[in-house]
Amino acid sequence: LNAVNVSMGHLQDLIAPVTDPSSDEHALQLICIRLFNLGATSLKLGLSGYYQASFQLIRDSLEVVNLLDLFRVDPTALKRWRYADDREHTKYFSPLEVRKALEKHPEFAGQNRQPLYKMYSNFATHATFKSFELYRLGDLAQCGPFFDESKLKAFLEDLALHLSHATLALSMQIDAPDSSELDGAQLRFIEALA
Repeated sequence: LNAVNVSMGHLQDLIAPVTDPSSDEHALQLICIRLFNLGATSLKLGLSGYYQASFQLIRDSLEVVNLLDLFRVDPTALKRWRYADDREHTKYFSPLEVRKALEKHPEFAGQNRQPLYKMYSNFATHATFKSFELYRLGDLAQCGPFFDESKLKAFLEDLALHLSHATLALSMQIDAPDSSELDGAQLRFIEALA
């Protein structure tokens, strides 16, 4: 839970600098807000016993981190993403196309992001028979919230891992006009995660 709190605190640090609404930095801050809301909502749902919905939001963080990795290795991608029409978005920035682009980049050679994404899709996002596992307490399916220590533990571990990863990927790309304060926040974030 500490890693989640540290990540969400750092996301608030990243949102604080005032940026030009037409800038790439502002677009990154909007992604920052998405990650903060994703973390808060997922945490609320998971702690309330709604495991399927909480894991579904973690899958969203995988899409965000993949997009951020693409922005980092392709300096033109962020601007193209911001102005893409529906056709261009589907062709270049759908989750599948982003993963394909990353797999072609030397920095990510050998990484296969598909299995993790597929696991979250099958167990939390898509209406598959496997997804009903997140509604079970033992052998019995549950309607509404319920407490299951193993599901809660898995959820908290996954949220901490993936939200921290996405926050780090975002932090590496945000630059503020007066970056000394932000640099300090980034250093504190990395130290706290360590």
